[in-house]
Amino acid sequence: LLARPFPLRMGQQQDVTPAAPWEDLFVADEPAPQAGPVAVEIAYRIRTDDAAAFLDALTAMRAPRRRDGATFWRIYRDLGDPSRYCERFIVTSWADYLHQRSRATLADQELEARVRAFVPTGEAISMQHYIAER
Repeated sequence: LLARPFPLRMGQQQDVTPAAPWEDLFVADEPAPQAGPVAVEIAYRIRTDDAAAFLDALTAMRAPRRRDGATFWRIYRDLGDPSRYCERFIVTSWADYLHQRSRATLADQELEARVRAFVPTGEAISMQHYIAER
């Protein structure tokens, strides 16, 4: 049997050490574990001059979100405010979302820190959670 050698390239090495848990999650009405899908929306306000670099940093969050269970992931720009962007992803169920929150690694936290660095001091990052009703 003759075969042509196929070079294997390793991916970039990342620190997969489990990260400290995310901040506590506050919801007015805890959904049932099987409820879903769940939409998570994270809004950022940045300096418009930083938009290209910010989008590059935020795009790097797609892979860990998908790896940890997101079935959909996208970045939106606010048409009424060019400095405001929204990251939105969908997870199949509330239980899957809670599981996703527990799977963060130190490499994931480094990516999040890169994104947060674009948010000016004094600006808050807001996170909203939505559960499908119908």
